[in-house]
Amino acid sequence: MKESGSKMDAITNWMTFASEWFCGLVGLIILLISLSQIVLRVGFNVALPWVFELTALLAVYAVFIGSVALILGERTAQVRLFVDMFPGVLQKILSAIVTISASAMGILLIYGGWVYKGVLSTYTMSNLPLSSSLFSYPIILFGVSLIWKVLLSANRTRAR
Repeated sequence: MKESGSKMDAITNWMTFASEWFCGLVGLIILLISLSQIVLRVGFNVALPWVFELTALLAVYAVFIGSVALILGERTAQVRLFVDMFPGVLQKILSAIVTISASAMGILLIYGGWVYKGVLSTYTMSNLPLSSSLFSYPIILFGVSLIWKVLLSANRTRAR
């Protein structure tokens, strides 16, 4: 399983820990903002116009950065169960296909997030003075974490 003392493992553990805490904090912020909107709307008949945009932005961050924590913390469904059903030579081929597919997905997420950032950089949110390109950063981070996980898995396989 996990090799202790590796720099890559230390970075991965730190990234997982930071992602989990960030998601918890974002969830708490979403809860507090939504609760304040409910209290203001029901109690005082006043609506904050920026609540929906901010909670949508925070939800995007929570989903993609939560995915980073899941992938790096190895708490996702493993393809290994499927790959291990086959004989040794076919296992190596399927493992290579999975690695190439995960790498390609990471590269596409980074590229797509970067293009998405460029497209949205000219727009601002209607009720917040923020650029809409903020929605693209967690997508890029998710792509980077996917490639990091592929490199980490390749490093562990080579060490065996």
